[in-house]
Amino acid sequence: MRKVFLSLTVMVMAVSLLSSCRDTKEKAKEAIEETNDALEEASEDIKEAVDDTKEALKEAKEDVKEAVEEVKEATEDIKEDAKRLQEDAKELVEELKKDDH
Repeated sequence: MRKVFLSLTVMVMAVSLLSSCRDTKEKAKEAIEETNDALEEASEDIKEAVDDTKEALKEAKEDVKEAVEEVKEATEDIKEDAKRLQEDAKELVEELKKDDH
């Protein structure tokens, strides 16, 4: 009787162990699937972030180009104004010289 009881106990433990292994295998499989899903989502998010960054950099580059052009134009305007002021100053000096004589 003892042997039968011992055999039944071992058999129940073996079945329990097999069942536990199956549960563990299923849980591991689910965890792997969830991890893969999370990685795919993260990958998509990273791709979107990279695309957004590229677009922002393109826009910033265009803004910088426009700003450089505006600075160039402003510099030319300043040069022209300086030349006009120089010419006006020369004329004024000439007039003052004429008035002194």
